Amino acid sequence: MTRINSKLKRPKADSATLEEERKLKLLADLAKRRRLSMQSDVPEKLLRIANEIRELGSAHTTRLTVIKRWFRDHTRRLPALAILVASRAANREAKVTREAADLFQSARALLGGHPPVVPRRAAQRLHEDLREFQNEHKRTAWGMVRVLKNHDLFLVEEGLGIYLRRIASSADGYRLVAAFCAHYDSRCGNGLNGPSSARIREIVEFMRFIEDPRPTLSAWTESRKMDRRRLRTSWASSKPRRPPGPATWTRR
Repeated sequence: MTRINSKLKRPKADSATLEEERKLKLLADLAKRRRLSMQSDVPEKLLRIANEIRELGSAHTTRLTVIKRWFRDHTRRLPALAILVASRAANREAKVTREAADLFQSARALLGGHPPVVPRRAAQRLHEDLREFQNEHKRTAWGMVRVLKNHDLFLVEEGLGIYLRRIASSADGYRLVAAFCAHYDSRCGNGLNGPSSARIREIVEFMRFIEDPRPTLSAWTESRKMDRRRLRTSWASSKPRRPPGPATWTRR
């Protein structure tokens, strides 16, 4: 009988295999460094502002200036967040005129994708229509000011304007976010209060989605399914229940 050696010698890897393994390891290290470089502490600072609004009742709008640094880190972040603000503003429900309702419908059709794919030519036409809809100016003691008929359409217009610009500044992004998050309250005035906390949290959620270099379409699809489930749950809870009918007996 011959004894079979259980410890078989592994074949030596050739130089090409070693080189391939070295490249894969280098790519993994670069992906990890890129993921860490894209993450910042700005979302955490915004979350602290949202918690402060919930605990103390209000905060000053200038606290949101911290988001400028997040825009300066990567140039593609500003147009992406501008489209998010425009789509959220287009889906708000309120009583409007017929002309404003047509503009809202056009904005929802343009920005209704998950994720939204916005053709520049269609965005340019809608931006011009929105600008023409609210093109009235009034002279005041501080100079000429623009008269706004609908704040949500103004947010859609500003969001599309930032998206269409070749070069947009971080200050433009801050003003858009501040206008989106601000809320008027008779006790606190126009600032960060009440629903501003939820709006800031929504922006933080989107910022974390952008910072992750591995976002996929499935994440957007899953969020859309969650929205539909919430809508069905709220509809079922608001649906009036039928009064109980007469008792019936069934034979087993």
